[in-house]
Amino acid sequence: MTMNRPSLSLSLSLRELATRLVGFNTISSKSSIPMADFICEYLEGCGFIIERYPYVKEGIKKVNIIARKGGQESRLVYSGHMDTVPCGSGWDSKIGDPFSLVEADVPGVGKVIQGLGIADMKLFLAIAMKAGESISATELKHPFALCFTSDEEVGCVGAKKLRDAVKQQGKVIGEYVVIGEPTMFKPIYAHKGYIFLEIIVGAFKDKHGLLGCKDNSCHSSNPDTTTNVVEKVLGPVIDELRQFKMSLEKVSDSRFNPPFPTMNIGGNILIGRVRKDDKMSGPDKVAKNIIPRGFMIEGDIRLVPGQDPLDIIEILESNINNRIKNIKTTVPDEEFYVKVGYRNSPSYPMETSRESLIVRATEDISGNPAETVAFNTEGNVFNKIGSETVIWGPTNILQAHSDNEYVLAELFKDETVEKYIRLIKRMCT
Repeated sequence: MTMNRPSLSLSLSLRELATRLVGFNTISSKSSIPMADFICEYLEGCGFIIERYPYVKEGIKKVNIIARKGGQESRLVYSGHMDTVPCGSGWDSKIGDPFSLVEADVPGVGKVIQGLGIADMKLFLAIAMKAGESISATELKHPFALCFTSDEEVGCVGAKKLRDAVKQQGKVIGEYVVIGEPTMFKPIYAHKGYIFLEIIVGAFKDKHGLLGCKDNSCHSSNPDTTTNVVEKVLGPVIDELRQFKMSLEKVSDSRFNPPFPTMNIGGNILIGRVRKDDKMSGPDKVAKNIIPRGFMIEGDIRLVPGQDPLDIIEILESNINNRIKNIKTTVPDEEFYVKVGYRNSPSYPMETSRESLIVRATEDISGNPAETVAFNTEGNVFNKIGSETVIWGPTNILQAHSDNEYVLAELFKDETVEKYIRLIKRMCT
């Protein structure tokens, strides 16, 4: 939907604009509305027409933004996400509020600018806004747009909702999309997909849900009254996951490092009870004198192009069920239950042809050949609705999701914005 607001007569420097953006608390559990309101007001003052796509996630109001200049059929789009991960417990309070920009000297690195989300990816949002501000609508032979999303850090939720809304309206986001995730100016034409796994195993007394322990039925002094799920099946399940990991590594795509899908087993192993909604309840550490009725194993899988996350999940669940189906429960009327799912909606691998005009253009402007990466972005979401996407950002992925997140101070120079202005001129003027 399009909204008209009174224009905000502002022309902030890159540093000032980045400071304003970092000042908004857009951790994924918070609303993105205040920051989006500021961005919309600023961009309207720069001649953009704003489209806002609001939604609600877990009771929190969110919004995605498309800001267009020069018309609706955007040839080039600069895209990024407004949300950030939470501030880590290791954030050094001595350097100040994480929602402000602070200069510091890092040994072996030099002068840096610190602030939550500055690398991933509020500096890029500010750069994209400044680049778009510098081009007038009269210069454009082909429309240009900015696209800023919410909830990227929790499964690309906002981008997927935007995709659906735009498709429903019969619109497109843009012919070519540049996502400014951290790549240190190296164009990325393909990346792996991502699954945040949750593997839940429990022992049921009926098919309607795992029953809680009543009286002393789960006490270790009564071992014959219920099944110790950890003792019976945790080992076989872990072994099956290990075998599945080995089978994934037989798939090869030499463009990536490592050249196969990776799987990490056991980010968390939670012991407790399983509710009827396939979630864990109770503490993640059961007392030694209580018989554990279930467990959940977290992990992740990073897929190469051509693999479907939903197929992988289905196969893994079937394999685990087959592995434990002949293990007997302690009590005859109990049966084992397995559910393989995901914490956040899976993200698919992305692949754009290396011969794509946008890949070649970013290679030429940056002086860097296009590469692949193992981390995931919103790129596949845009490609699935007809865009050709390249990942091309100024910051370093090693700083994403890190304590005391920083970017090099030199990135605040005019030359950084100029790279993105050059691409707009090449593609749109």
